[in-house]
Amino acid sequence: MKKLLFITHHYLDGTGGGCYASRAFINAFAELYDLTLLYPIREGKEALAINGNVHSIPVAYDKSRWGKLADLLLGRVHRYYHFIKRVDLKAFDVVVFDTSMVSFRLIALAKSYGCQTICIHHNYQYEYFKDNSRFPLSLPILFWCKRYEGNAVRQCDLNLTLSPQDQMLLMKEYGGNKPFGVLGCFEYEPKEEPVLTKQHRTTKRFVITGGLSSIQTEVSLMDWLQQYWPLLLREYPDAQLTIAGKSPSSQLIKKCTELGIRIIPSPKDINQIIQEADYYICPTHLGGGLKLRIMDGLSAGLPVLTHEISARGYDAFRDKCLFAYSDADSFVKALKATCDCSYAPQVIVKMYRASFSFEAGVDRLRELLKIQKKRLLIFHPTIAPYRIDFFNSLYEGFDTHVCLYYRNLHSQKFDYAKIESQFAFTPQYLEEKVKLMRRTIYGGIWEKLKAFSPDIVLVNEYSLCTIAVLAYKWLFHKSFKVVTICDDNHNMVVEHNDFSRLHRTARKLITPFLDDLILPDCTVAQWYQDHYHKGCYFPIIRDDQQARATYERLLPQSRQLIEQHSLKGKYVFLFVGRLVENKNVDTLIKAFSLIKNDHCLLVIVGDGEKKPQLESLAENHHVLFTGRLEGDDLYAWYNVADSFVLPSHKEPFGAVTNEALLAGCWCLISEKAGSQCLIKEGVNGDRFNPDHTEDLRDKMKKALNRKTVHDLQQLRDNLMCNSYQTCMEQLITTLNNL
Repeated sequence: MKKLLFITHHYLDGTGGGCYASRAFINAFAELYDLTLLYPIREGKEALAINGNVHSIPVAYDKSRWGKLADLLLGRVHRYYHFIKRVDLKAFDVVVFDTSMVSFRLIALAKSYGCQTICIHHNYQYEYFKDNSRFPLSLPILFWCKRYEGNAVRQCDLNLTLSPQDQMLLMKEYGGNKPFGVLGCFEYEPKEEPVLTKQHRTTKRFVITGGLSSIQTEVSLMDWLQQYWPLLLREYPDAQLTIAGKSPSSQLIKKCTELGIRIIPSPKDINQIIQEADYYICPTHLGGGLKLRIMDGLSAGLPVLTHEISARGYDAFRDKCLFAYSDADSFVKALKATCDCSYAPQVIVKMYRASFSFEAGVDRLRELLKIQKKRLLIFHPTIAPYRIDFFNSLYEGFDTHVCLYYRNLHSQKFDYAKIESQFAFTPQYLEEKVKLMRRTIYGGIWEKLKAFSPDIVLVNEYSLCTIAVLAYKWLFHKSFKVVTICDDNHNMVVEHNDFSRLHRTARKLITPFLDDLILPDCTVAQWYQDHYHKGCYFPIIRDDQQARATYERLLPQSRQLIEQHSLKGKYVFLFVGRLVENKNVDTLIKAFSLIKNDHCLLVIVGDGEKKPQLESLAENHHVLFTGRLEGDDLYAWYNVADSFVLPSHKEPFGAVTNEALLAGCWCLISEKAGSQCLIKEGVNGDRFNPDHTEDLRDKMKKALNRKTVHDLQQLRDNLMCNSYQTCMEQLITTLNNL
């Protein structure tokens, strides 16, 4: 799980809207990340309702009033400037700033350690402070607000707002080209859906709740009582109004008393007061942002009457169970619509939960974080069946664009239409331009780089495409990272068993300019680290769960093969591959013939130029040639086989080893095959020297001691020691940290 540092300036022991929202955001991120929290603390107070898995670090701010004023004048607008130096930012993948205020002068620091940065804007803060601060203190507040809010919008990798209106205002004011998303607000923990009943009353009961001490609330309420309360009484003379909330001013209490309005200062149970009402009113017309008090009304199943400013973020409810006004005429119209609302309380609650439940918030956050993905541009020759899961996972892990050279491997004849149908993406195919010494130059590479503006470019081997990408990066001073998928194995790089001198030379010349390499052999990955200080390990393997599901589906077909070829009670050795020189199948047949066991069968799946010669060699030795198979017809044989053998003289990897291990086959793998790195000797197979027939014979005899079960009523155990999911998570983390 990725590690995330969450920094907030809200006191989490409070009851205000900002504290409520911050608790919700902390708990939601904690569902998706291993979260460490930096938060302000007051003496004797503790953070309330925070996920128990969060690593909390409270930060005190022990300065006098004059010290705090000096900090404000100097632009030290939060308490984390010096404390952040004690935090090991290298340990985190993501840093979240809860409000732009705490991001000031910390964004660049977080990015210097390779962290992705997210800012949550609770509102358009400049507008909020303009409505909620008094002169002359408002001057430095607004001065610095303009700077830190603008910096966050322009520098953070992702900006999240609570309403579309706030997003529009921030983008209009500060510009920038960083991604935005509307997160909204939601409850800070899962809750059961309440059961509500609507009581029939002749008197209409209205309620206004929330903190009553802020400037925006008091000014809005006093104005509402003066301008709109008489209009409400004119329409509904018997209406009753209750105002309840924390710390109302004496002026507000006096005004309510004069008007005969019930006011309840700092009530113990605000929910009970709301549930006694028929309609909810939010009169606030200052401050902007999403007014969380409206959530209180909707969660109780009440229709809501609100000022237009406070309707921000509630678009899904407008003209259904929420009605907005901006002047006297629109107030009367909205008031009547509120009182005539036909939505039952339980329906309003269901609508509310769809948008504002904790579960809905986590789902929304999970979806929004996709915006944060790095842009990955892939250039690859084509995609073989055993690489489908790999490229699909990269497509899901990044904002990915895939460019291929051609359909199907030149050395294979796969059903490519079937392969394409399994892609999670739609690839583009490059246009063939020039043939050069048995190599093809493809056009459009630079155009793709310019159009897509990638963060990472994934190329193949030390190809002409790799050179073209590196040349573009150098000529145009681009900062994207270049990573190649290289099938070198330890035998090739250490014992100089390369396919060609050209490949060996290209390795020496090109590797220094690459940012990283993806290598299928853990030992060769270490060799690259030792020689070039780069190279990460990802074997050529399939998604465990998907492959195992396929094998389980094919058990009936596998049982038919046993019946068809009279294999019950026999030990089956299996080879899968092309019948060509470097596959060394003749050594396999010779080793098998030396076993001299009538209860064994060698099954050879494949085709190629050496097939006639191999058939002649295998005559009278219990060898079955099936011809070339793919898809289900091939996978069914893995269920049948007891042992799988890969005897190659030269094999960059050998994806068939992974396919066999997933089906539970004991695997005998050549020391010169890259896939020998998947073998833990004595646990899931053995390695052998492909140049010594007797060594292979001995390993095959040893394999015969393993119990043979051919009823295939269920799958055998998965013998892969490496989990695909774990390997892929490590690879995506490595690429993200480049």
